[in-house]
Amino acid sequence: MATTNILHYLVTGFTLLTTILASPAPDDHSVLVFNPVSGGENDIARALGFTVVALDPPAWSTLTTEDCKTYRAIVLPDPNCSRFSPSILAPVEANRAVWSPAVTGNIIVIGTDPSFHRSIPGATALMRQSLEFVTAKKGKTGFYASLSCYYGDSTETTLPWLDQFGEFRVRGNTSCNNRAHIVATHPALATLTDEDLSNWGCSIHEVISQYPTNFAPLAIALNMTGSGSKNFTDGSGGVPYIVARGVTIEHCGNGKLDLGEECDDGNLRDGDGCSSTCRKEAPRCDFCIPYPIKNKCHSTTSCTATPFGTMCGCRPGYKATVVSADTSIHWRLKWENHEHRVFVKPGMKCNVLCDMAYGAAPCAEISTAECKPEVTHA
Repeated sequence: MATTNILHYLVTGFTLLTTILASPAPDDHSVLVFNPVSGGENDIARALGFTVVALDPPAWSTLTTEDCKTYRAIVLPDPNCSRFSPSILAPVEANRAVWSPAVTGNIIVIGTDPSFHRSIPGATALMRQSLEFVTAKKGKTGFYASLSCYYGDSTETTLPWLDQFGEFRVRGNTSCNNRAHIVATHPALATLTDEDLSNWGCSIHEVISQYPTNFAPLAIALNMTGSGSKNFTDGSGGVPYIVARGVTIEHCGNGKLDLGEECDDGNLRDGDGCSSTCRKEAPRCDFCIPYPIKNKCHSTTSCTATPFGTMCGCRPGYKATVVSADTSIHWRLKWENHEHRVFVKPGMKCNVLCDMAYGAAPCAEISTAECKPEVTHA
């Protein structure tokens, strides 16, 4: 028999305390909130007409995937920057394999504390439009996460509670960065400007230095350097602090490099080197076949045995005859003592010296791949 949980149904106008078996949504317009706080996202969700079901950690730990699928969104709100450690998210991390599969809708991750700054119109608009975005797909469960101040004092670290969606890395110590810059046209930021997101007193607590390729950067900490720093087509540079999945950024797929895009190959397919959100993808890490008739490696490479399979390896210090960022063509491996080696697709020439062919980090401009090899029988 299911464990009895205490759930607080926070509905517009009143609060109902009830005891139920399990915890599916009470209606078709409910959002599920972890560790609720007054104000902020909870109030905005209710103002948007949603039933807010707020679970404390013991109740959260007994959720099932089927329970989560009945909600329009799962919300990890900003606890008003009252916690400076992610330990509060331990229950979320512990059962991430349960709730994450239910999330098939839109996702947004925000590296700041909008609820704490809700007296600022831009912060309120960011919460409202983000909640509208993650609840936009009826029949699908979205996901909203504020990083609040959890990692504000952290060096670069992974977010294990998000790893079911891919690898996320964040870093704090932003010196209370107040210069936000929007780099994409997106519904979550539809009415917002740089000025709306800047000068909150501490606009950005964490930057997101790594995120999956099916997520798009929406806003950056302007001019921030270091891990995760990117250059954008409007001439700006910095590290993203708001990223999203689920809606294609405007102009992605038109074959032109527009604002917010890392690449644009003229389609919205994943798996071809440029993702459906116009971000560069890790390569396929094609195999070669080490037999004279079947070996299709170019004469400037050799079919080399690696821990990941046999691949066409360039001579040390060389890369392919394409731009360095094209990870669908060439890549490096997480291979101890061989991190400097560049590998290419069968048939690809490899006769251009790397930007730094020698020294401590040769060929560092070539991305390191998480290889999922696919055999090429060309």
